[in-house]
Amino acid sequence: MQSSGNQRVQNFPFKGFLLRVADETNNNETVGTFRVDDPKMPSAKDMAKLLDCDSDGVDGDHVTHKNANPKSVANLIWSLPEGFSEAKTVRVHGTVVQAKTRYWTGLTSDAIKIDPEGDAAAEGEGSGAAGLTAATAFAGLFALAAAMVA
Repeated sequence: MQSSGNQRVQNFPFKGFLLRVADETNNNETVGTFRVDDPKMPSAKDMAKLLDCDSDGVDGDHVTHKNANPKSVANLIWSLPEGFSEAKTVRVHGTVVQAKTRYWTGLTSDAIKIDPEGDAAAEGEGSGAAGLTAATAFAGLFALAAAMVA
């Protein structure tokens, strides 16, 4: 399963972010990896960099901003580990920075249920909502932060 998206939150410029995806079915362990080198998302490499926060030697378990330039969109690609075979419920966890002294930590997306067939559905949406991806959750985090500004 691969999720990608070009998510825009109107009237909410931000300078930074830090994101990870946690597996609720496995003690909230970080799961999957982000990528910034996909030709379908050329701007991802310019705006984001990969981190190895769990020290397993694999970059991409977390992703953060590359610079403090104002942004209005986050182009990100996230993939589950190769060969996963059990359904998972994941959430995107993150921090969004609008300014040095204005930021939001502990943001959490709605639950996303992912099955081995590649379908994803929001909690309560039923299994037929295959179009909902982690990209929707990324946008939800930025929308959450934007709502806190008001």
